[in-house]
Amino acid sequence: MNLKKLFRKKEYSGGPTERPWNMPEIPEKQLTVSHISNLLREKRPIWAWFSLLQKPNDKVYYFLTGNRINGFGTWILNGEYLFEYIAYFDDRGAVILRLTEIRRMTNSNILELINSTLQQAYCVMYDDKNHTANVKVIATDITQEMIESELQYKEKWLIGPEHFLTK
Repeated sequence: MNLKKLFRKKEYSGGPTERPWNMPEIPEKQLTVSHISNLLREKRPIWAWFSLLQKPNDKVYYFLTGNRINGFGTWILNGEYLFEYIAYFDDRGAVILRLTEIRRMTNSNILELINSTLQQAYCVMYDDKNHTANVKVIATDITQEMIESELQYKEKWLIGPEHFLTK
C-alpha cells in the first residue's frame, strides 16, 4: 500500500454542493421587508444557505447540523405567524425540518430576520416549486393557544426540546 497516495493533499473542488433543490435566488438588493413579506404571503417559503467555507460568520454555526460545512434554514408563514426551521439531512440526504422559533408576521420581525440572519447567509432563495410542502417535519405538541400565550408579551418564542414528540 502506498501511504503517500493515501495521505496526499486533496484539492478543494470549489463551492458547496449540498444544495437540496434548485430554487431561485433572491439578490441582496431584494432582501427588503416588502419583497420577503410578499413571498411569504404568496406561500413561498424562504430558504437560506449558510456556508462555513464561502461566507464564514457567527450565524453559520447556528444552522450547521451533523458534520456538514453547509447549513440551511427556512421560514414559513403559518397563519399570522412566521415559523423558523433548521434543516437536517438523514442518511439518504432527505431533508427533515426542526422548528426553532415562532414570531408574529410583522414588518419589524421581517426586518430583524433580514438584518440578523438573511444578510449573513451565503445564498437566500425562495421555494417556487412547493418542495417544502413535501419535506418531513419533526412533530411538536405546540398549539395555537400556546403560541398566542407565548407571544402575548414577547417578540419571538424559542422552541425547546421539551416540545418535540418522541416515537
